Amino acid sequence: MMLLWFIAAMSLLVTGLMGEAKLDIRLSQLYLRQAQAEALGDGAAQRAMQAMLEMRRSGEPVPSVFEWGDEQAQVQLIANVRGASGYVDLNWATEPLLVELFVELGELESQAAAVLASTIIKWRGQKSEQEVADPDLRYGRFEAPEDLLLVKGVSRSLFDKVLPALAVNSGWHPEVNIMSAPPEVLRILAGGDESLMDHWQQAQREPGAGAVQPSVKPELVGSSNEPIYRIEVLIKFADGLVFRRVRWAEYGQKGLDQLPWRFFRTEPIVRVSQPGTPAN
Repeated sequence: MMLLWFIAAMSLLVTGLMGEAKLDIRLSQLYLRQAQAEALGDGAAQRAMQAMLEMRRSGEPVPSVFEWGDEQAQVQLIANVRGASGYVDLNWATEPLLVELFVELGELESQAAAVLASTIIKWRGQKSEQEVADPDLRYGRFEAPEDLLLVKGVSRSLFDKVLPALAVNSGWHPEVNIMSAPPEVLRILAGGDESLMDHWQQAQREPGAGAVQPSVKPELVGSSNEPIYRIEVLIKFADGLVFRRVRWAEYGQKGLDQLPWRFFRTEPIVRVSQPGTPAN
């Protein structure tokens, strides 16, 4: 009888060890794939920048949102490059723009959004010699979008809602440029008008696009066009696993590789779909 119990216990132990081994193998494979995606994404960002600049040098009209793609064995790369002036820069955005950001995307009430926008203006500003320091304020620049989480009144859920519209160190632009704005910012400028958003997105991808329909909130729109870009790369593997890599680049400033642009921010790679899951 004791022998049977021993055999049963050993069987359970072996089964558990085999399960752990399979899990370790799957995790190792995922980490390896993630490392591959990082390398592919970083390389694709370089190639997308190069392709956009070559088109510009050739005299061809370049769309405001430049798209580049490549397909290799077992992997597809899709990149889009858009000017950073289409994003809400935490260091330069006007108070009305910040209010609209928190109302439209953050889903705050107008009064709460106004209080938070005012806090951000103070947080990034300078303290006068006569002013008593507020321990809740930094009195300095936002170095990364994640710094917004340090601002009193910003929860993780609120941050996640507004993050796709945010930038820092993207050049001086208190307002946003419609022609390089991402869908989240276009939603703010259109007041939720889907047809107007579609019109702008189509114009963004047309080389040499002319005049577009104006925003319903013209006070939030600017024409700044700094040579700073956000490059988003989707890395799609044949088994359905998809990663997203985002890098920010400044043209006219050489990096260590001596290319005519430098990457000043690289965001952590993000897995956006699982194997066997249809990718958008």
